[in-house]
Amino acid sequence: MLKWLFQIHIILLAVVIAGCSHQVNVQHTLVAEEHLLPAISSSGLVAVIDQSQKPLGETEFCDAFGRAYSTQYNDFSAYAMHSIADLLTRNNIHVDATAEKKLIISDLKAACETDGLLKFSMALTVTTGNGLKKSFRGHQRFFHLYERDFALSAATLNAALEMFKDDDILDYLKQK
Repeated sequence: MLKWLFQIHIILLAVVIAGCSHQVNVQHTLVAEEHLLPAISSSGLVAVIDQSQKPLGETEFCDAFGRAYSTQYNDFSAYAMHSIADLLTRNNIHVDATAEKKLIISDLKAACETDGLLKFSMALTVTTGNGLKKSFRGHQRFFHLYERDFALSAATLNAALEMFKDDDILDYLKQK
């Protein structure tokens, strides 16, 4: 009987340990809905450039409710770049890597907060071609463990949407 209880405890411990770490992946199909599109205009082409210093490989960014969450920052950096380019393109602004007007992503940082529920956030730092540097944060709550990919992807998209609500960024894009 004691041996049987010991085996059950070992199995339960293995299940608990295996369930404690979760990789969060990009949900590539997530794009801003039409009613969320910011009104953006530009006097010319815009380059979206990634100069973020990302850790290589899988990196833990959150530990909450007994679970660790990790991600590949390279994947989320590429998704942020794609989201920014998509928001520009859907506003009829051409994105070209050689454009003089630049939005340079210099940092991307995921985190989590708990207030009874879990909320992922993504901070995005952008520097414009004229040297203006600003940070923007997007958030997304989630209720179920299987929504973690959506939550961090939505937080990343929300950070990009916040960037295009900023008057300094909007003024820079309109400058000739």
